[in-house]
Amino acid sequence: MPPLISLQSVAAEEPQEIMQADSGVVTFGRGTENLIVVDSEAVSRRHACLIATDNNWVFRDFESTNGSWVNGVRLSPGQSRLVRHGDVIQLADFPLRIVDLNYVEVPADQTAPSLLVFYSDHFEAEIFMEEPGSRFAIGGPEGQFFIEGVPDHVVQLEISQRASRLELSTGQGSIPVIVNGIAARGVTALSDRDEVGIDSYRIIISDLRHGAAALAQPKPRAKTDRAIYAYERPNAPEHLRRESEQRAAADWESEAARRRSQSGKRFVFGSEPAQENETVTTLGFTSPRYSAPGPAKGFEMSVSQRFAAAIAEADARPRNPVWEMFVTVFGVIFFVAILAAIFWLIL
Repeated sequence: MPPLISLQSVAAEEPQEIMQADSGVVTFGRGTENLIVVDSEAVSRRHACLIATDNNWVFRDFESTNGSWVNGVRLSPGQSRLVRHGDVIQLADFPLRIVDLNYVEVPADQTAPSLLVFYSDHFEAEIFMEEPGSRFAIGGPEGQFFIEGVPDHVVQLEISQRASRLELSTGQGSIPVIVNGIAARGVTALSDRDEVGIDSYRIIISDLRHGAAALAQPKPRAKTDRAIYAYERPNAPEHLRRESEQRAAADWESEAARRRSQSGKRFVFGSEPAQENETVTTLGFTSPRYSAPGPAKGFEMSVSQRFAAAIAEADARPRNPVWEMFVTVFGVIFFVAILAAIFWLIL
């Protein structure tokens, strides 16, 4: 079973529990159809979700306008990330901490790596890679899963346990294999929480032996009790790791400045039964600053938000009926004169 988790808001001075969950799918967004409703224009109507698997929770961004973060690392649109006890997820400018209520620390060397397999957002299976030489394949004679519409005998990808770590090998198929948003070719070393995608399949790596060191001994970026920590990929090139850290630091500095400018705002937490045995939790802050159409300051508007803001601005302008009638009549007369001139020239 997946762990019983508590979702706690860390936007206020003291963490506040929003809800507990031990199964199913927890959806986040501005729309009232979500299980947790975030009352903020910066949050998309359907922003992200937490999906329970056999033994874990996976956080997924729904290609939100203003993005999602896990431990200070921004996800690519639509990307998924394995989350554990103590991790902080952030929906645009709204942070939540995940707390495993039955957490027991287990040494990394006593855990077996596994692959969490999803198909079209539906959890299929958790494949454990306990023995040296363990193999997982999509397609091919030994494949556990297959892609519809392509020959079954063609290996699309293979993940194997080699030299105490997991390695991905791309197959002979023409369908691209994507690792953390980047196309992969040949052999790629995999780390904890990596995401591998091919066609409609998503494979999330769970491997505490590789990738957990930065989480076990975090280094704060700022002098704060609620600092957010980014983990490192051991196999990432040095220049990519530096760029990722710089982007994460810049993102969080801008977010911290924005939250400091909102100090003193009151957060509202409440619940309202949507139907029997289901609770919808609403989070938000009451601030007249964001009562106007459009997203919160510092975030990019979507196309629909820009259109709504333009319409609202046009409706708010003072109108002069006499002037509008004069302009309309003048335009009609000018148009008729142009047509008459054209006919005169032709005849």
